[in-house]
Amino acid sequence: CSYYASKGISMLPSDKWDSHPEMAVKLYSLAAEAERFLGRHNQMEMYCSEVLAQKSISILQKKEVYLARLDRMANAELRHEDAVRLCLSILKELKCRFPRGRVKGLVKALVLVHRTVKMVKQTPTEVLDSLPVVTDPSKLAQVEFLNRLAVWSYLAGEKFLYLLLLTTTKVVHMT
Repeated sequence: CSYYASKGISMLPSDKWDSHPEMAVKLYSLAAEAERFLGRHNQMEMYCSEVLAQKSISILQKKEVYLARLDRMANAELRHEDAVRLCLSILKELKCRFPRGRVKGLVKALVLVHRTVKMVKQTPTEVLDSLPVVTDPSKLAQVEFLNRLAVWSYLAGEKFLYLLLLTTTKVVHMT
């Protein structure tokens, strides 16, 4: 897969980011993901950096290379704190904000957990079952990053545990 993605990239014109941005993003993202699976992190990083350097590409279009970079950080290099910080900055760009600081974050998390539990208990099952499926690409991307953030917050240690509570409540409120 990596071979074919790099072949495709080599066939793109020199002005690929202007003339074929969607195809360029797809090929570079595929190449980055394939290189990550193969454990060739330097190659993966080269593809990620190329996409992330493009100012004309939206954050949603960069999602796959961000996920590849985050997965490398958290799963291959076990840099959970770095993955948490990068994930928070990406979520901020996606308009999903978190409070700064452990104490403020923990207080907000506890309040939100209480509100969320209360809301869910008061909502009939029929209403929950009839909620529409989320189709907004921005919300779907937020959920994808939030799910990873929850795991990495847990693995990063107790100073990030409040994020685990916040991510869970944010996902519940989004749906």
